[in-house]
Amino acid sequence: MLKKFLFSFLLLISFQTLATTLVYKAIGGKHEEFFQTYTIEKTPTGQLVKLLFTEKGEKNREHEVTFNQKNETIKWKFKSYKSDLTIDAYKEGDQIVLDALKKEKKIHKVFPLKGKLWMQIFPTGLEHFALSNEKDIELWSLGVEGQAELEIAEFILKRKDGEQLLKVDQSKENTHTFILTFNDWKSHFWKGKTFHRKSDGRVLAIEIGRDIGTWQLISEK
Repeated sequence: MLKKFLFSFLLLISFQTLATTLVYKAIGGKHEEFFQTYTIEKTPTGQLVKLLFTEKGEKNREHEVTFNQKNETIKWKFKSYKSDLTIDAYKEGDQIVLDALKKEKKIHKVFPLKGKLWMQIFPTGLEHFALSNEKDIELWSLGVEGQAELEIAEFILKRKDGEQLLKVDQSKENTHTFILTFNDWKSHFWKGKTFHRKSDGRVLAIEIGRDIGTWQLISEK
């Protein structure tokens, strides 16, 4: 019994020491001092990712996402400090079950995945894909604001290597690059781009456009 306890304790400590913190800043958009802070913790069954958005030092919204060993989202918690929206969602079979509360109104929805990946805070979690030889990947994600709020959308990332990222310090870096867009007719209205580090696939920047500009990695610990 003591050996089992010590083994479990040491395993827990080892996973706790593997936490990584990534900070991204919005550059070139309308927002001022807008940041994303990721805390990524390895777990025995995958990883737990906590994501906090802040603007001018104030909390904007936060996510808590559980990934399995296949890098699929299997559980998601969300809270918006601006719109008074909270969400609890989880993967059950080939569907997403969602329960939300907005301004004291309860909302329940179920979304079919049709055999494709649920990736709620992509491109975090797609490091292995970036390092692979695959040309594209299709995935689902749920919206949290505007017309997309509490609706599901299918996205596709298509490889477009050979591009360099111009970093905040004005240096350039060769990256694994992907065009990010909707996987339907909405692709005519919006396209983004993701830049992944060659060595480990980590996201260096996400080109969003519109009022955000580009999320660019400014700190990693």
